[in-house]
Amino acid sequence: MNYLAIAVGGALGALCRYGAGKGIHDASGSEFPFGTLVVNLVGCLVMGLAFQKVESGQFVSESGKLFVLTGLLGAFTTYSTFSLEAFNLLKESLFAQAAIYLGVHLFVGLAAIWAGMQVGRIL
Repeated sequence: MNYLAIAVGGALGALCRYGAGKGIHDASGSEFPFGTLVVNLVGCLVMGLAFQKVESGQFVSESGKLFVLTGLLGAFTTYSTFSLEAFNLLKESLFAQAAIYLGVHLFVGLAAIWAGMQVGRIL
């Protein structure tokens, strides 16, 4: 049942991400990626709200938690999960680990994009 909750949430989250991102981008009339920016920030806000409900015991089932946090929000924006994990490291005063986590995601992520593009040019 948990896998089904994640799958359904993920499908809905992906559709919401596409629709919201495209709608915002088209409405902005700009080449700046406003759609992705807004989706990521809204996703972080909703992830914070949902996580607070989980911590306070207001999600009554594991499937409900997985539907919202892992499926819906995970597909809507993985940035929200990344931000929650970084926040939790900071909340636990694990500052060095948080800095490493943030830095690796940013710099290694950019390097991985570049490397993937190089491999893609070869293949």
